[in-house]
Amino acid sequence: MINERYKNFLSKNISNLKYYLFYQFFIKKVDIKTTNEIHVFCQGESLTHYDNLTKGNEKFKPDIAILANFEKNNLVDSKLKKNLKSIPLVFVANITEPVPYFSNINGMKLFKVFIGRFVGNYSHGTYKRTNCRLNKISNEVSYMPEELNSFYNSLIDNDGKINIGIMSLLIACYYKPKKIKIFGLDFYETEYFDGNLLSDMTAEHKNFVKNNSFKVKNSFIKIVQNFKNINFEIYTKSSIVISEKNIEIIKL
Repeated sequence: MINERYKNFLSKNISNLKYYLFYQFFIKKVDIKTTNEIHVFCQGESLTHYDNLTKGNEKFKPDIAILANFEKNNLVDSKLKKNLKSIPLVFVANITEPVPYFSNINGMKLFKVFIGRFVGNYSHGTYKRTNCRLNKISNEVSYMPEELNSFYNSLIDNDGKINIGIMSLLIACYYKPKKIKIFGLDFYETEYFDGNLLSDMTAEHKNFVKNNSFKVKNSFIKIVQNFKNINFEIYTKSSIVISEKNIEIIKL
């Protein structure tokens, strides 16, 4: 226990030092003036279409871009770095705190960084950050906004499944835009944009993912139904069908 605490303490302080001595000089912290349109980026195969959709198309310039669990070379490999160079970014990460390589984050505009957890108790105990890796890119890493907690719990209680893509969508809704466009959210029905999701799985794991796919779709649909003042567009390779009037589904 002492060794684990020392390891966590050391990791946190190393990340803090990297931010103050290096990263802060290459990442521009910005505030936002408007949130009319937000784009949410997950890592399903449909993300590969974003680069073609943006070419010569000014309507694909959001006020904020929200990135779900982007790490290592994801921003460059997805071609999002060049497309989002002037856009304020929000990172939403799971408890492992994945971090982009310096080459990916260098020169980008950063608005917020969130951990996909709420402050408080969970069924397995109270969540506490351990490695604090995200401190490398921001000195203000936040938990999920408390205002979303009751709705989050309602999703879980009604046979929903929450992943970081859904958490990122909740963050987008929190800023109350007029429109949200979602890319790369394929509900586990495709490979990841930069690697294998399904081909390396055992039959048991594939069955688990298939069950989760249905539950993640349930959560997505309930978000669309709950936030009726927001117009949603999802660009996806999934089989999802929604009859709500405030969403357009573009099948890729």
